[in-house]
Amino acid sequence: MPSPCSNCAKNNWFCVLDISSGFCSECIAHGVKCSLVVEEVEFAQVQNAKDRILDKLVDIRVKERRLRKQLALLDARERKLFY
Repeated sequence: MPSPCSNCAKNNWFCVLDISSGFCSECIAHGVKCSLVVEEVEFAQVQNAKDRILDKLVDIRVKERRLRKQLALLDARERKLFY
């Protein structure tokens, strides 16, 4: 994680990189020059990590839906047996 740019550090602003511009959002909002430097490799690594996590979430949601359907079928079967 990069450290805050000099303006954010000096003014105690929350330094968040604006991916489209490459500068932090606080410097953009205040119209000042940003000293934040983030390598493209860092962007790619973070994006790849996010993509992997999102893929896992999709897989988990699919599995959850399947398990909920199985549970509903078992609930229906249970009702037939005991009611």
